[in-house]
Amino acid sequence: MERNVMGELNVYRGSGAKPNFSEIARRHGMDRHTVAKYWREGEAAADGRSARGSAFDPLEEVIRAKAQLPGMTKMAVYAFLREGRGEGLPGYGAWQRETRSRSRASCATALGSATVSAGASLRSSSMRSSL
Repeated sequence: MERNVMGELNVYRGSGAKPNFSEIARRHGMDRHTVAKYWREGEAAADGRSARGSAFDPLEEVIRAKAQLPGMTKMAVYAFLREGRGEGLPGYGAWQRETRSRSRASCATALGSATVSAGASLRSSSMRSSL
């Protein structure tokens, strides 16, 4: 949530005037409906995306187990998951983002220690974050 938008809305709220949501949205580069939501909900307005879990979260134990096998790559783990789960799994791009963004000890850490079949190591998690 934009602090500047909330601050500006608080100024309007303190003066008792209703703001022009479209004008504020243009200035801050956001949708007018978002500004209106911030006006209605105040500081309690939350971004629901951050509370949502990943589609890969329920599969974390399977991912860890498969990642520990010798010769397992990220693509091989994803192919295994895709074969077992079918069409309910997100695409490979989402899988790559998921394995790169994990900051806690998770599948990205396990995959960072796995080796590819050619014998080369996968990138370490520190290198992965710079991609």
